[in-house]
This record gives sequence, structure tokens and C-alpha cells, in this order.
Amino acid sequence: MFAAKTYMRASFVDFIWNITPKISEDSQKREPRIDIYDMSIDRASRSVKVVTILNTPKYKQAYMMLKRYIVNTSLLAAGSAVFLVFLVFMIWSKFGKTARATKHISGSTIKTASEVQKYLKKHNLIGQFYIGDMPLIKNTETRHFLVTGSTGSGKTNLINTLLPQVRTAKHPAIVVDQTGEMIERYYDPSRGDIIFNPLDARSHSWDFWQDATSNNVAIGEVDPRLEKFAKVLFSFDRRNTGGGNDQFWQNSSEILFTSCVESLIKKDCRTIAALKKILTKVNRQDLASLLQGTRAARYFSKNNTTTAESILSVMTTSVRPICLLQDSKQQFSLKHYFQNIEKGSNSWLFLSSSPSQREVTLPLLACILELAVSYLIESGINEQRRMWFVIDELASLGRLNSLSSLLAESRKYGGCVMAATQSLNQLFDKYGHYAGSTLFDQFATKFMFRSTDPSTARLITDIFGNIEYASQQKNTSYGAHEHRDGVSYTEQEKRKSLITTNDIASLKDLECFVGLPDPQIRITKLQLAPAQVERKNKGYVPLSLSEEAAVEQALKEKVQSHDNDTENIPLGSMVSTDHDINNDINEISDAESATELENTRPSDIALK
Repeated sequence: MFAAKTYMRASFVDFIWNITPKISEDSQKREPRIDIYDMSIDRASRSVKVVTILNTPKYKQAYMMLKRYIVNTSLLAAGSAVFLVFLVFMIWSKFGKTARATKHISGSTIKTASEVQKYLKKHNLIGQFYIGDMPLIKNTETRHFLVTGSTGSGKTNLINTLLPQVRTAKHPAIVVDQTGEMIERYYDPSRGDIIFNPLDARSHSWDFWQDATSNNVAIGEVDPRLEKFAKVLFSFDRRNTGGGNDQFWQNSSEILFTSCVESLIKKDCRTIAALKKILTKVNRQDLASLLQGTRAARYFSKNNTTTAESILSVMTTSVRPICLLQDSKQQFSLKHYFQNIEKGSNSWLFLSSSPSQREVTLPLLACILELAVSYLIESGINEQRRMWFVIDELASLGRLNSLSSLLAESRKYGGCVMAATQSLNQLFDKYGHYAGSTLFDQFATKFMFRSTDPSTARLITDIFGNIEYASQQKNTSYGAHEHRDGVSYTEQEKRKSLITTNDIASLKDLECFVGLPDPQIRITKLQLAPAQVERKNKGYVPLSLSEEAAVEQALKEKVQSHDNDTENIPLGSMVSTDHDINNDINEISDAESATELENTRPSDIALK
């Protein structure tokens, strides 16, 4: 304080003289001093050495504060300058990148599993089923799943990812298993699961009369359930030509078959053995007598022998799968199966085959599946119900007429279809282009694995559509002088496929594109992990050698029986004989009593 007052009174020259030593030889000997001015007496009272003032604690503290302030201010200014330069650089760089970047205008974008999960969580749409890390949209299982891809691309792995969750949710299911893999992993007899494969020792027998015929239809009237069974059986693995001679033979053989079944119902002889005898061992004359008064009677007129033989030949070829059926105590029926589901059962029905058996067994499995769809619809509307239909290799089952109605209407009945096919062309081959396209569109969620088929890959790219975007076109100009050279960018709007055929063909194993029924997350690219499901059963338990030989012999006899019968009777002869087919039917009905059927084996029936 005194120093400040002294400074105020002192002249500038005195201040300089006292503060700044002279630069001379004796400057080191001089000690600068400051006079202290006392205002009370209005004169300098004493002088103090400058060094004394500089060594005072307050002065040192003030000096350090000033020093820190100057240093901090300098650092802040330097940092601000660097940050400002960096910010200007970043803004300018971003502006340049934005100016040259491709801009999305319209169309879908490929999402990741985490983006799908975030979107579904935000809108409360996460369902109970997951595929890898990606949740499926809530309640879309009733809008059906389709899996397509070449062999080894990951179709079965995806099915094995979903089915354990279906089992955990206690949903009933009908599984078409053409390799035995599903039985190996999921068959559980303790939960009431059923296997139907006439050539498997664990198989239940199917109650043809309970499911394929209607009790409330009068004799002579058209039985819609039987007609549906016959339509699938006789059209299996045949292209629907829509008319012509081929269609005539098929329709006629269907009528002949249904008439044979109706004749047995009329005589109250509902046994598979009797049906086999009529279809495979009865000659033309006996059939004419048996089918009098039915729709098939017109084929057996005296002037129509050649036509009758042709119709019998077509029917003989198509009814081969029926020879695998048997009368047995251990039977199941679709009617009772769906009744139990309404009571809370969650058992699975495995319609099984093996690659070597498909030619004979698949037509029968297709018929049962067709009838199962009818029973689901007849169960009534129930949107809370969940009934799964798992069909691997969908196209191998031929043309299922009720599949379209199942996909279109089963949401009201709780039907959930998960189907797989190697190529979409297989679907179009069985159903035709327009019907196949309609079926394909009815699968809301689609899993597209690797496909090397160009037509399938193009179809998939067309499904996901195009995107419209704006890209920057770089233009470089050159002038006579270097200052006239320049680069400019012009914006151009373009369109391209969201995914290309090369994207489909180059997918890795277990990698797929997923089409979801939500426009905001329409397409996702997903990498699956291998599904770890324990193989706890045998996929196929063969019959004993004697039983298998008996079944094969029965099939051979069926093919040969019609030819042998017609060789013994001239084609032009329709003369009635003393042999009465009705007596044979009655004998079969009497012989197969309830006691005998308890111990009936496939070989016994085949040998009959």
C-alpha cells in the first residue's frame, strides 16, 4: 500500500531511477530503493529496498497469480485457435464428403438384427420367437414363413432354430419329415407324439374310414372329404393340364375309386382289407356288378370295355399307397387328433418317409396333410390357437389344393405354416406361375438363403425391389493456363436393385436375407449360428424282414393282379359269372373281427 502511494507521488524520472538500475560498471553495487510516503505528515518518512518488497509473501502470491493467469490465458487462446482450425477443417471436410456422397431418395434399406430389435422394441412389436439375435414380429407366425435356398445353405438349420421354441411354447404341430431328421430330434412319445410311416415299426395306423369319409353323407351323394382325398391321390405328381384326355382318365379313375369306397360303406364293410381286394384283385365283371347304381357304372357298359380297362389301369397305378394301410388296433385319426388339441393337447404328428420310400409314401402323406387342413378349418375360428404345419421340401408333396386357402385364411384359425423349398421354380412347376406366385406372396416372412439358380435369384431381387438414389458425377475441366483448371460435381438421380443376383449367389453358409412384413424393416441380412439340437431318436426303424417282404410282395401283386384278371377274361366279354363279389366282401368283413385285428401285423394283411 505504501509502495503504491509512493509511486503515485514520485516523479516519473525518480521512479525510473529507483526501480531500474543504471546500466554501468557499478550497477551491481547500487541497490534500488523506494521511498515510502506518509500522507499524515505529507512527506517521505523512509525508504525501502526493492528487494524487500519483492520478497514479501503478498507480492509473491500476487506475482504467482498473475503468472498463472497469463499462462492459462495463453494456453486457452492457443487451444481455442487449434480447435477453431480443426473445427473449420472438419466442417469443410464434411461438406465436401456430403457434396460427393450418394443420397438415398426412396426404397428400402438393408437393416441389421440389432436395428430390427431396436425398432420392434420401440413399437412394442417383439414376438415370442427369435431367429438368431433377431426377434420376429409379434403374431406374424400366423402369416407364415417360407425358407428357400440351395442344398447346404442353411434351410434345415433355420427350421431347427425355430422348432425348439415351438416345442417350448407348447404348440401342437404336424411335421412332414422326408428324411427322418425331425423325428431324430423332436419325437417324444411321452408327450403323445405320433409317427405315421407305414414302413416304420413305430408307426400308428391311420384310420382311413374315420378321416377320409363323412358319416353324415347319404349313400349315393358326393362325399366332399372322400372327393378331396381322391383328388390329391390321383393328381399327385401330375401336372394340371386343365383338360384333354389325360384329365379324363384321371377324373374317371377318381370316380371309380370313390364309387368303390361308397359301395363298401353301403355294405357296412369298412375294412382296409376289403378295400384292397376291390382295388387290386377284383376283375372287370365283378366290379360292374358291385358298382351298379353308382357314378362309375357307366364305365362298365358292354360297348365300353376298352375305356373301362384304361380307367382300371390308371386307378391301379394311383392306389399303390393305399396298399400300405392296414387294419390295426393302434390307430390314429385326424378327427380325434384335432379334438384333443381343442382339449389342450400339444402333441406332434410326424408324417414321415425316407428318400427310398418317397415314391410310395408321399402321395399318402399329401392326402393326410390335405385332410388335416380341412379339420383345422372345421375346428372353428380361434385367433389365439396355434397349430403349426412344418413342411420341408414343399414341392415334393405335389399340388395341395387346400394350401392356398390354408395360407390365406388360417390366420383366423391359428394355423402357422413353415415351408421350405430348394427353388421357387419347383413351386411354380407344381402350381403354375400365377398360382405359385400367389402362394409365394402369402408367406409374409421369407428367409432367402444362397441360390445359384439365376431365375430364382432374379425373382428374389425383384421381390425386394429397387432403390432410388442421387450420386455425384465428377467433372474435370482443363484450360490454357493452370489457373483455369477445375473440378466440379453434378448430382444425378439413379435407380438400382436393392440386392443383386450376385448378392444372393455369394451368401455364405447360414447367411440369409430376411423379408419382414413391415415397410420400415422390410429386409434384413442375418448370419445364423449352427443349431444345437440333440439327436435322441432313430430317424427310421425298419420293419422286420418278413414284414417288409410281405409289403413289397403286396405292392407287386397289386400291380400284376389287374393284368392277370384281364388275361383270363376277354376284353369284349361282359357276361356275368357265377362268382359273386359280394360274398367275398362279406367273408372279409366276418373274418376281420375285433379280436383278430388286435394282433394284426402288416405282413398278415399283405399276405391276405
